[in-house]
Amino acid sequence: MMTNTTDACETRDPCQHGGICISTDSGPICECRTGDYEGAYCEKEAWSTVLPTAGAGDYWAWDYSESR
Repeated sequence: MMTNTTDACETRDPCQHGGICISTDSGPICECRTGDYEGAYCEKEAWSTVLPTAGAGDYWAWDYSESR
């Protein structure tokens, strides 16, 4: 029985936006290095968890009591 020894990362790197392609037995996976993108192929823009502020001492607050 012959096995397929083609490396998907070498033939067609599926990773986008600087993602690092890693070959596995079940196919290529992508490691999204920058944190700006996510998804199986680093194709989706990641939501930032850092909120901008106007200056020192500023903060953000949410009132969830009215949300549904």
